[in-house]
Amino acid sequence: MALARDNPDYHRNLGESLQAAGDVPGFILEYTEEVRLRPEDPDAHLHLANAYEAGGDLKRALAEYRQALGRRPQSPELHYRLALALKSSGNLDETQAELERAVKLRADYPEALVALGDLLADRKNFALAVPTFRDALRLRPDDASLHQRLAAALRDNGDLDGALAESREALKIAADNPGYQRQLGDTLYQRGEFKAAAEAYRASLARQPKDAQTELNLGRALAQTLDWQGAAAAFRDALGARPDWAEAHLSLADALLHLNDPGGSTDEARSVLRLTPNSPEAHFALAKALLGEGKLDGAANELRESLRDQPEFAEARLALANALRQKGELYEAVGHYKEYLRLRPQDAAAHLALAEVLKARKDTVGALRECEEAVRLRPDDPGAHHALAVALETAGSSERARQQYQRYLELAPNAPDASQVRARLSRLHASK
Repeated sequence: MALARDNPDYHRNLGESLQAAGDVPGFILEYTEEVRLRPEDPDAHLHLANAYEAGGDLKRALAEYRQALGRRPQSPELHYRLALALKSSGNLDETQAELERAVKLRADYPEALVALGDLLADRKNFALAVPTFRDALRLRPDDASLHQRLAAALRDNGDLDGALAESREALKIAADNPGYQRQLGDTLYQRGEFKAAAEAYRASLARQPKDAQTELNLGRALAQTLDWQGAAAAFRDALGARPDWAEAHLSLADALLHLNDPGGSTDEARSVLRLTPNSPEAHFALAKALLGEGKLDGAANELRESLRDQPEFAEARLALANALRQKGELYEAVGHYKEYLRLRPQDAAAHLALAEVLKARKDTVGALRECEEAVRLRPDDPGAHHALAVALETAGSSERARQQYQRYLELAPNAPDASQVRARLSRLHASK
C-alpha cells in the first residue's frame, strides 16, 4: 500500500474516482499528491487546477493552470483553459490575451474562436468579434448558433444587411428555434421593417408561447405600425408572464395613452413607480398620463421629479416647459425652453414655442430671434415663416414682414388662413 501511495498514477486514478463521485475535497487532496510526486508533469497541474476550479478556489486554480503552461507553453488547449478560468475571475484583459494566444497557436480551434468572439462582443468590440465568428464558421459552417452569434455582432456593428442574412442562415439550419426567430425580429425592427419584425416575433411565440421578452418586442413593433390595440394586448401578455416587469408596465402606459385611456395609462405609470420609485421614465410616463387627464399641476410635479433625477432628460424638460406655458407660468417656462434648446438646439418647433412665450411676455426682440432661428432650421416650413412675419410686423419691420408673408403663401397657397394673409399683405403694401 505504501508503494501504491508513492505512485502518482494511483493518486490520479483515485482522484478521478472521487471526482466522479462528487467528493471535491477528496479529489483535490489526491491531485495535490499527484503534483507533489510528479511536479514537472503539466497534466498533473492541470488536474489539480480543474479540482480547485470545481471547488471554487479560482486563485489556486489559476496558479496551477499557469504551472501547467510553464511546462507546456505551446499548448493551445492550456491557454484556452486558463482563459476560461480568468474569465470566471473577472480578468477580461488577460482572458482575451490567452484566447488570442490559443488561436494563434492553433488557427482551427473552434471552441477558442467562439469564446474569443463572445468575449469581444461582450466588450463591445464588434469590429473584431465579426471576423472572429467568421473564422469559427469556416470550421463549423452548419452551426446555427455561430450564424446567430455573427448576426448579433453584425447588428451591433451597424451592418443590418449582414445581420439579416446570418439570421436567415441560422433559421435554415434550425427553423424551429424561437430564439433565432426573435433575433430575426430584432434585426428587422432595427431596419425599420416593423411589420416583418412583428411576424418574426409571432413565429417565435408560436414555438415558445408566453415568452415575456418576445411579447414585449412584439408590442413595440406593433406600436411602430400604430397598431396600438395589438401593442397593448402584447404588453399585457408580457405582464401576464412577468407581472412585476416595470418596462412592460411603462410600454403599456404609453399604448393606453395613444388609445385615449389616460386613466389606464396613469394606473400603469403608478405601477412602474411602485416597482422603481426613482425612475425618471416612470415619472415622465405618469406626467404624460396626467396631462391626458388635464391635470396640469400633477403633471408638472411629476416632470420636476423626473428632471430631479435626470436633469438632461430632454423630453421631460420640453414637456414641463409646455405644461408651464399652459398654466400661464411663463417666466419659468422660458427657462425650461432655453434649457431644452441647449440640449436639442436643432428643434425648430421648440424655438417657435419659446417665441410664443416671449411674445406673450412682450419680449419682441427675443421672440424675433427665436423665429429667425426656426426659419433657419426649417426654411421650407410655412408655419415658421408665418411666425417670423408676425414677429417682424410686431417689431415694425414691415418690408421684411411682407417678404415673409409672401414666402408663407408660396409654401402654403391653400392654407386655411391664406385669404387673411393676403389681406394683411395688401395692408402692408398700402402702408408703404
